[in-house]
Amino acid sequence: ENWELGYGALKVKDGELFQEDDYGGAFYVGNATWPENISREWSDYVFQAKLKVNSWNPSEGEIQIGLQVRYKDDNNRYFFYYSKKDNYLYLEKLINGESELLGSAPFTFDTNTYYTFKTDLEGANINCYVDGVLKISVVDSSISTGKVGLISHGNSAVFDDVMLK
Repeated sequence: ENWELGYGALKVKDGELFQEDDYGGAFYVGNATWPENISREWSDYVFQAKLKVNSWNPSEGEIQIGLQVRYKDDNNRYFFYYSKKDNYLYLEKLINGESELLGSAPFTFDTNTYYTFKTDLEGANINCYVDGVLKISVVDSSISTGKVGLISHGNSAVFDDVMLK
């Protein structure tokens, strides 16, 4: 209930978050009502979710699914995602709208299979995992706090067991 829709056609069905069209969408923790004692600007945390793609839409260009962390706005954030375009995992940051690749790793994302994506942020250390296996590890202090989000583009996606601790 504390998710703010960025764009797209995401909805909850049977306890899972669905991206029903093939265009894509994003959910951000954001401006929803939160108890006053809970900050929306986290620094050190683990954010993870199970991700599944039912189908890919190759006509959409940039086809991706993943997590956003230390999200300030659309122009300032980190995002850990899988790109169907070249079958790689990426960790990128956006600072004032300028993208910088921080790390990458080859990966095959099969349809109709759940993968647990996890980001572990502690200070400047950012570690990214898939199914418990470390895939990308970097040190970057550009963004020290922020929200979390889920992102999909060019696919019919399902998100489940979303956890922030």
